[in-house]
Amino acid sequence: MYSADNKKRDPSEKESFLERFNSSFITDMSDIQDPVPFVTVNGSTFASLGDISFISGAPKAGKSSVTGFILATALMKDKPRDLDSLGIISNYQGNRPIIYIDTEQHPAHTRKRLKVVLKMAGIERQDPERLKVMNWRVFPQKLKYENLIHALATFKDACLWVIDGITDFVTSANNEETGNELIGFLMQKASENNACIILLIHENPQNGKMRGHIGSEAERKCGGAISIKKDREKDLHFIEPKYLRDAEDFTPVVFRYDKTAGRMVSVDAHTSQMALQEQKEKSKGSELKQLYAKCMGTDKQLSRAEFRKRIEDHYDPHKEKLPNARETYANRIVKELEKAFFIRVNGSGKNQTVEPFAQLEGLLMQNDRLF
Repeated sequence: MYSADNKKRDPSEKESFLERFNSSFITDMSDIQDPVPFVTVNGSTFASLGDISFISGAPKAGKSSVTGFILATALMKDKPRDLDSLGIISNYQGNRPIIYIDTEQHPAHTRKRLKVVLKMAGIERQDPERLKVMNWRVFPQKLKYENLIHALATFKDACLWVIDGITDFVTSANNEETGNELIGFLMQKASENNACIILLIHENPQNGKMRGHIGSEAERKCGGAISIKKDREKDLHFIEPKYLRDAEDFTPVVFRYDKTAGRMVSVDAHTSQMALQEQKEKSKGSELKQLYAKCMGTDKQLSRAEFRKRIEDHYDPHKEKLPNARETYANRIVKELEKAFFIRVNGSGKNQTVEPFAQLEGLLMQNDRLF
């Protein structure tokens, strides 16, 4: 190390220091293979060997069902052409084990999910050496983490890990230190074992982001992330691309539960198109509502100039865009908020004011139904 008086590093120490990093140097001639796709959704790579990926969504949105299709297609060497797997196709890896760890559901529900997976894969009896299913719901947090370390060391030849409930391995989803440590550890093991590790995590209901600091770290480090949503009124579910590092975003998948089939199935093209359009409109309405709440706050009246300035600051907080672009965006949003009955614009010219629309609560409820 360098001393306080900035003496030069000892030559032998420098050599040791460089040896430590020899394996990490990359040149334009380095023999490095591209990531091998493991799971695709509607033709786009979501998860690869040697990397971690995430499935997020609200509780009961359908995350466990989606993992079932990932597991089932990973077990199938030959996929039937008419197989309805919600557009999900996993890469067959021969006898390399597949591991599913459930930290959330009752063991009976885990077994039920297992039976659905086997049925869809056309397998009468589970081969425990090839498909290992574990339920760790009753284990305390510390033991879950210790078991995960041992499992990854024991089953080094596993090609796929699906872990349902990643935040159960840390003391808190917002603990920065333990979250970073866990994500880093899983990235390391995915690379070392050339395995695909898929992790399930809940979303924050307010903004749809993955839960806690561990979710923020996941968004920065993962190879891919998809979001599972549910329209409870229409009883429809959606698989949406959240972040795909090695592929273009896919067209969202729309599906529903079929009692006859006893599992989730894709909807027809017309239903899918209509549902996606409604989802788009709902999303736009939700974004407008959040923007209105942030910019109007508790004020009962604002000058139009002040309200527009708040929208501009929300849109471009660091003032990186040209003034004309900021102003054009803000004026468009003011018109959209007025059209959607969130605000009323009074007066004319520079004397215009903005205030919450009369009977706002009732109209907002009506607006929710429209979107």
